[in-house]
Amino acid sequence: MKLFLRCQSLLRSQSASRNRSLVFVKVIRMASIIHTPRDPNTLSNYNNFLTTHTIANFAIDFEQKSLIGNVILNLKSVTDAETKEILLDTSHLDVHGVKVDGEGSKWNLLPRFEPYGSVLKIELEKGVQNAKSVDIDVRSEHVSTL
Repeated sequence: MKLFLRCQSLLRSQSASRNRSLVFVKVIRMASIIHTPRDPNTLSNYNNFLTTHTIANFAIDFEQKSLIGNVILNLKSVTDAETKEILLDTSHLDVHGVKVDGEGSKWNLLPRFEPYGSVLKIELEKGVQNAKSVDIDVRSEHVSTL
């Protein structure tokens, strides 16, 4: 939650014994949570993590029209451990395995939801503290549908 301060000034035209102006400042606390509009083109939980590094390692098979390999994402938490899952957008992807910080993790490729694709849901043992990072390694294969 962010805290905003708003100042109000009250002008007094006369003092009890002198002709001078006095300015009183009254501070009012306004608790406000700012929610930016949700990106309508994703099913991911991008509002919980910031991608800081991406490493893609793929072998290209031109005859089979496929990519086989892995992607390593370094994700930095922008919340204080608010979630125990990472949701990633995928489309026509065969996932073969997921590691979180080098260890095997529970994951599920959810049913396709047009036009967005399929969500790769990765479970975390615990939430990630604010400004801490987690490495996600997704082994996959993509076969062209063209």
